[in-house]
Amino acid sequence: MSRNAGQGSSTDDAESAPGRTKLEQLRAENERLRSKLDTRVTYRRSAALLLAAAAAFLAATQVFPAEQDVLIALAGTGTFGAILLVTLTAERLLPARVTEAVCDTTSRNRAAIAHSLGADGPIRYVPTDPGLVRLYVAAAAYDGVPPSDALTATVVDEAEYYGLALEPTGRDLVAELERTSGDLPDEVDAALPMLFEAVTDLFELADTVETVNYGESAVAGGNQATVEITGSAVGDVTGIDHPITSLIGVGLATVVDGPVEVHAATDDGTPLITFGWHDEPADTSEASPTAEPATE
Repeated sequence: MSRNAGQGSSTDDAESAPGRTKLEQLRAENERLRSKLDTRVTYRRSAALLLAAAAAFLAATQVFPAEQDVLIALAGTGTFGAILLVTLTAERLLPARVTEAVCDTTSRNRAAIAHSLGADGPIRYVPTDPGLVRLYVAAAAYDGVPPSDALTATVVDEAEYYGLALEPTGRDLVAELERTSGDLPDEVDAALPMLFEAVTDLFELADTVETVNYGESAVAGGNQATVEITGSAVGDVTGIDHPITSLIGVGLATVVDGPVEVHAATDDGTPLITFGWHDEPADTSEASPTAEPATE
């Protein structure tokens, strides 16, 4: 009887193991959020102290009128610092699993819609009007890119062109980047580091973005860059129009003023995204350079 009881206990332990793992994950997530919340509380307490100090400096002007200018300057500095702290810490906190779930579900839906429409070809970011870029998924690998006016439709179906055109996730992100840091450079060599820094520092979408291959592609006049992305905070980077891929793709399309083709792959679980483009703006009626997956 004791043997059976021991076996039952082992079975219960095995069945409860996934539950314990899930509980540990939730505890870790709660600790992460609590840490961030504690930081925000600390900032707001600091803001309150700065306001109190500003009020004290203003009151001191009545006691020390000879030092009025200095005290008023100190009061102004304290008030400004308090406002700055409150403004910079007013962001809402979301658990990482929430953003991952939203991005992954959205990506799967895009893929399902594209497949149901027969758009299983390459993924390209195509500039249309100045400052505007569209995501275009063609029907076949060597299909060209339709004229800009055709890309305003969601389903492109005219002449020899057929595919799916959407507003890319990265378009507003690039606009925010340029609003914050200025216009993107005219050269790819200078633009890529700026886009990578936006991913890791400005938007905190990933831990690192590093170039692992950069040079000419197999297509005449074409170039490609393969980047390695680690620590994505917004789900699977290999999905269609993932925020990180979209931000870099839209930025590159803006800089080169031509289509940028994207190919996603993985190497030992690490996402590798390859972007392909022409040195000079190409005729969009022809296929853009194929973004070939990186090879080790």
